[in-house]
Amino acid sequence: MFLNHKIKSDEFIIKEDEIISFATNYDPMFFHLNKNEAQDSIFEELVASGLHSICIILQKLNEFSEWKIATGLEHTVKYLKPVLPNTTYRVTGEVYEENLYAQMQVVVKHFRVNSKILTSKFWFSRGLI
Repeated sequence: MFLNHKIKSDEFIIKEDEIISFATNYDPMFFHLNKNEAQDSIFEELVASGLHSICIILQKLNEFSEWKIATGLEHTVKYLKPVLPNTTYRVTGEVYEENLYAQMQVVVKHFRVNSKILTSKFWFSRGLI
């Protein structure tokens, strides 16, 4: 990857049963677990957990190269709209900055994600991390 390098994932669908399964294990809010109860929420329908959407985006981004995302270094997210079941999504993004961290023997690529559901910034790293 290089500065201004852009990626675009294949289209993918997050299915209702995937949303419920993830929420059952990691984010058991009623609007992630039960379609009927979700109608009484601010979303008015079943939605995926924000954590779930981040995990999916990380998976999609890591499919693109030997560079791996190091979210512990920096990770900011702004949710734009809920992730709905049985909807088609795609992840796009670009490298917008590069840094060399010599003490950690790591090169870090700052990567911005743009999608219709959220914007986010991650660090890709290759080295000891």
